[in-house]
Amino acid sequence: MSKMADLSQDLIIDPSEASAVEEMPKVAYAIPSTDVKKGIGIATTAFFIVAEMAGSGVLALPKAVVESGYTGIGLILVASVMSAYTGKILGDCWNILLDKLPQYREHNRYPYPSIGFEAIGPAGRYLVSICVNLTLFGVGVVFLILASNNLTSLIETHKVSFAAWLAICAVFVTPLMWFGTPKDFWLIGIISAGCTILAVILIFINLMLIAPAPQDLASVPQAPITFTSFFFAFGAILFAYGGHAAFPTVQHDMRDPSQFKFSILISYSTVNCLYLPIAIAGFLIFGRNAETADILLTLKKSGRGGAILAIAEILITLHALFGFIIVQNPLAQELENIFKVPNRFCWQRALLRTVQVGAVLGIAEAIPKFGAVLSLIGGSTVTALTFIFPSLFYLILKKKLARKPISLVEYTINIELIVIGLVGGVASTYSAIVGIGKAFG
Repeated sequence: MSKMADLSQDLIIDPSEASAVEEMPKVAYAIPSTDVKKGIGIATTAFFIVAEMAGSGVLALPKAVVESGYTGIGLILVASVMSAYTGKILGDCWNILLDKLPQYREHNRYPYPSIGFEAIGPAGRYLVSICVNLTLFGVGVVFLILASNNLTSLIETHKVSFAAWLAICAVFVTPLMWFGTPKDFWLIGIISAGCTILAVILIFINLMLIAPAPQDLASVPQAPITFTSFFFAFGAILFAYGGHAAFPTVQHDMRDPSQFKFSILISYSTVNCLYLPIAIAGFLIFGRNAETADILLTLKKSGRGGAILAIAEILITLHALFGFIIVQNPLAQELENIFKVPNRFCWQRALLRTVQVGAVLGIAEAIPKFGAVLSLIGGSTVTALTFIFPSLFYLILKKKLARKPISLVEYTINIELIVIGLVGGVASTYSAIVGIGKAFG
């Protein structure tokens, strides 16, 4: 307890010290004019965030609410607020580095690990790198599985197996992987987000068309809530809001990175408008009859799909394939840094990124379980990157580099987020591992 008290006193600057800090000369951050022309704006950045988070996450939310009961709806709202806040302060961390450390104003292939390095040293860099790479790699696996599931459902033929569809999807995304950074493929982010928005609208329409009368909703059987099911759902919900692994990479490509907070506001408002109607409607209409973690497959198995559902499946498939490019890009950039690949298009980039797609394909072929993989990622690395690291690094960097005071309220909120991330992450990871064991048992 004494160590925690000492940490608290160290992180909170008293008013007299704060006034002295304000008198220190300030370094203004300005982007060179050549970058202004190439950088992406607030709206495009928001599209990238929506494209990365929404899609596979929204499909799993109805089943997540079924597994956690009515409290699942509250979990979605709480996770949304917490994730948006940590996304904002993660952006603040990168802005602190840009403002105080000029070397980060040049092109940086690994901004999130750089934040970890400046906060707690080499251990921070390596820890963040491991979590970011595992998360982005795992999300890529989820996207390939999702796209292949949809194609198997859309094109019902025994001539092309699920494993073959996985390979076809991998071949499709490979040349698109050769683009450099988000500013080089900004159109992909817009298309991916647009497909998600249209698909969610169509899924909701489909759900409304098959919904029973309001007085009959109470008779829909609900599943029993257990420790394992609750935290399995918790992991799925965290996954739905876990885009932080790529946030700094996208922010670094903005014309004005200090405006990232507005992109967070726009993107999270959009994502919530997509998530809540689908989660609540799917939960109330299907209940324990939601057999799969994918609401599209649940609708298909219920025999109440049709043309609307087919169009939604096509749109989600496009989202998954284009979203794959977005989430794999930060990992590709870090691998290129490790292997000293030139910062331009070259055969080394094409080869390395092709091998990266092949590795994702191999794991997808080995563990083709959409819900299990999604919850495992959401409960482990996503929890660390979304709740633990942003709050920890923010408290340290605001004191260490920004030299600004931290109020007791701000300090308490961030410590609580770290604790929630630790406890919820461990429990969710355990539940997901149990779920994977049952799936293969």
